Amino acid sequence: MKVEQDLGNPDAAHGPEDTVQVNSAYETSFLDKYNIKAGTGVHVAGYVRQGGQCVVDTLNVATLEPGREGYLAPTGVCLTAGGETIGVAEKASKPLGCAVGPALGLPSPTQPFQSGRMFYARGIYVLQFAAAGAPTGGTWAGVRDAFRDPEPDAMGLTPPSDGLVEPRRGFGKTWRELYAGPDGPLGWATEDEHSEGGTWQQFENGLVVVLKSGLGYVLYYDGNTWEQRNR
Repeated sequence: MKVEQDLGNPDAAHGPEDTVQVNSAYETSFLDKYNIKAGTGVHVAGYVRQGGQCVVDTLNVATLEPGREGYLAPTGVCLTAGGETIGVAEKASKPLGCAVGPALGLPSPTQPFQSGRMFYARGIYVLQFAAAGAPTGGTWAGVRDAFRDPEPDAMGLTPPSDGLVEPRRGFGKTWRELYAGPDGPLGWATEDEHSEGGTWQQFENGLVVVLKSGLGYVLYYDGNTWEQRNR
């Protein structure tokens, strides 16, 4: 494709043609890569790897770390939230911009912690509360799931009181190795991991996650902040 404007690096030099690698799965983009006509204006948001290669990694693929989703979107058209995500997206306190992919129904394993929550969707999204006892907003980060069988499911740690549990498998490894386990900012898990049906949709400025229970979460890319906005 020919780059007409580089918003991320206005001083970068571009030749007559640039190549973008797109990692996408079924229904993760509004644009079919086999059906883009020559001359079509496309907004590309991706990440530049070593060597200058631009990579777009759409939601539900996660060959890059979760939270680094990119997208292809038509210029001059603003797509909107769909289905289950409409109510939550409309309650967002900061502009999400246009939708850049359709709403995806995904199994969504999740687990609450004393000071946060984890989700899984092709990687692990870790939400931390802004303050103790304030479970409706804070900061978030995305990490790859580093757990591999036949690693032990858990370390056999003993929680200090009833109602607290040690997270297992991918959530447990992330908790121990990246968040300092029970002494870290998340504290202990307060329930066992369980899976809910979830609807995920990507926007220019963040992600919207809506669980079947009606709980809704808005994850903003700018500043990696999040807020709870139920359906």
